[in-house]
Amino acid sequence: MRKIIMFLFFVWLSQLLVAAKANGSNIAVNFADDDSREAFLGRQLIGPINTNSKYWNSSIDRNSGSLKAGRINNLIDNSGVQTGATVAWRSQNTWRIDDESATTDNQKAVKELSSYRNCPDVR
Repeated sequence: MRKIIMFLFFVWLSQLLVAAKANGSNIAVNFADDDSREAFLGRQLIGPINTNSKYWNSSIDRNSGSLKAGRINNLIDNSGVQTGATVAWRSQNTWRIDDESATTDNQKAVKELSSYRNCPDVR
């Protein structure tokens, strides 16, 4: 049953991706902590399709909720135009690494991600 649901979700999602590609725009969301230091400043090309960081929607600027569960209305696309699209999210748990050497768990997480260190999208 789980495989069928995942397949149907993929089919539904692929239609959205085709539609986004057809009109030439995309919507990017940065799920950042509630820390203005994590906000994108602009003029950086970020993500797999190099979207200008100025046009990323940020969970810091959400309309309601928290980082754990929130909502952003009127998302902007990669040219800064409001689309009317909304994103809502919910997570049972969120975490971050402030000091990568602070605990054993942090060290494990950094080691796991170490192969991505040369990627501009991952710290």
